[in-house]
Amino acid sequence: RLTDHPAHDGTDSHVWSPDGKTILFVSERDLNLEIYGMASDGSGPRNLTNHPGTDDGPVGLLEGRSIVFVSDRSGGMEIHRMASDGTDAMQLTTAGGDSFWPVGSPDGSRIAFTSTRDGNPEVYVMDGDGSHQRRMTHTDAEEKWVSWIK
Repeated sequence: RLTDHPAHDGTDSHVWSPDGKTILFVSERDLNLEIYGMASDGSGPRNLTNHPGTDDGPVGLLEGRSIVFVSDRSGGMEIHRMASDGTDAMQLTTAGGDSFWPVGSPDGSRIAFTSTRDGNPEVYVMDGDGSHQRRMTHTDAEEKWVSWIK
């Protein structure tokens, strides 16, 4: 079952680590959406978020050392970051509205994402630590599902 939250639109919510040894995925096996990691052969699945809130949309960042994800653990859907072992989770966005669909830049230094903080979905970019958040699109249309091109 997929949630009706904008963080999960029915597309795949799994990603490989840069070294190809780990797969991140989302599961409801603990009765709510959680982010798991497992070895590429399917062994050792482990709950990385282990939080009563909805955790979704994992994206590997910074050469496999960090994971960026979306969670409603603070109320609205916000972008968070944690170490690749699930420790040191921290919230990166707090500007109101929902923020979702984060994508790390090819060099891991920035995160593009969609947010409704200014009304309708627009594209934003921030540094990997959540600083320097800036709006990139300015239209009445909905802009979402960002990708970086190398």
